[in-house]
Amino acid sequence: MWIVAKPWFPKFLQRLITLAMVIGAAIIIFLPAVVYFSLELYERNYSDYFFISRLCLLYPSGILGFMILFEAREMLKRINNDNPFVYENARRIKHIAVYSAGLCVLHGAGAIFIHSFFIPIFFIVFGLTALLVAVLGELFYKAVKYKEENDYTI
Repeated sequence: MWIVAKPWFPKFLQRLITLAMVIGAAIIIFLPAVVYFSLELYERNYSDYFFISRLCLLYPSGILGFMILFEAREMLKRINNDNPFVYENARRIKHIAVYSAGLCVLHGAGAIFIHSFFIPIFFIVFGLTALLVAVLGELFYKAVKYKEENDYTI
């Protein structure tokens, strides 16, 4: 935990998330080529259904993942400005929970069409993440509420 308390860590994390957003945007833009290349490399005999089903899962997943990174980066901006306990951050945490739930639903539906070992694992991981982040969002909301109440008392 000693590294998290360092003042440079949130700034580093914000830059890392920005880099991940740039790389993620490039992957989303070139997703058909990336999927085609990976299928050519690993699956010699694949059908158009195989290709399209992967794109139908990966495009929404990429967009939701991008939205999660955006919300996290905006939260870190407030943390870096020494203003972490505000309702805006609590709202962003709840948005992250909703996006994670969307990923859970997407991978749950994807398990019907794509028979892969990883799809059910992603379904479970994103489902548990959505639940945990929703609880943390509510906890953060209450912390902001208590902070504001204490700011008003003398």
